[in-house]
Amino acid sequence: MAWIITWNKDKWSEEKMQDLMDRFSSGEIVVERWKFGAHKKGCIGDRVYLSRTGKLSPGLMGSGKIASEPRQEEDFSDSSKNAWYVDICFDYLADKASKPVASHEYLADLLGVSSRAFTPEKSGTSYRGIDADLEKLWDKLTGNLEPSYAGEADFNEASEYIEGAKKTVLVNRYERDLKARQKCIDHHGIKCKACGIDLSLVYGLDLGKNYIHVHHIVPLSSIGKEYVVDPIEDLVPLCPNCHAMIHQVNPPMTVSSLRSKILARYLKLFK
Repeated sequence: MAWIITWNKDKWSEEKMQDLMDRFSSGEIVVERWKFGAHKKGCIGDRVYLSRTGKLSPGLMGSGKIASEPRQEEDFSDSSKNAWYVDICFDYLADKASKPVASHEYLADLLGVSSRAFTPEKSGTSYRGIDADLEKLWDKLTGNLEPSYAGEADFNEASEYIEGAKKTVLVNRYERDLKARQKCIDHHGIKCKACGIDLSLVYGLDLGKNYIHVHHIVPLSSIGKEYVVDPIEDLVPLCPNCHAMIHQVNPPMTVSSLRSKILARYLKLFK
């Protein structure tokens, strides 16, 4: 299920939002509490989209997943009241708080929904459209065209949330970070490190040129709050098939193990 969470600069300053975005851009795993009106319906792992509301530059700013059970805490805008919150693990945030990825009007026009679908009265309201269509368009706009695999997520709902310690991580953002991805490819090349395939040679330049997944080597269980990815040491290019196969087991198989597993079969196939 997809939800819209909102940000209004008149209630939470643009400086605070920019700090959040700068932390994300630096490679930090950003998990932030957010008001969530539909506290009885939202579930860990649900998709959320961050919407900038108000008259100035309204549009979608980011995305992520719910990373905690809902809880009541002091309302950030009115200390005399309590409000429902969830933690959001962001997998994408725009670079600038003043510049959304796409305006509400533009999204509404492409998706065939009302622009009000992105400006609910309460943060944490279900998206009033087709979730899959929004996800597909969002991936196109942000460049996140690779799927996430089961082995990239930790849905351990029994884990206690501890402020300042490791936090529930639902998406391995490093595999989808465009800057880290490009640095990985610049160093390792475009061929799969497991099977050696160059997709452009198989599918042609029109389809396969520069197409490759990147795989995050470091297990999620070892990632702490201050972890910063090293694109050369921590990421490795894999073709979609090998990437999927590595995540068939948990924890994910090593690249060298997969390579040794398929090498003999490849030799037989191409004798």
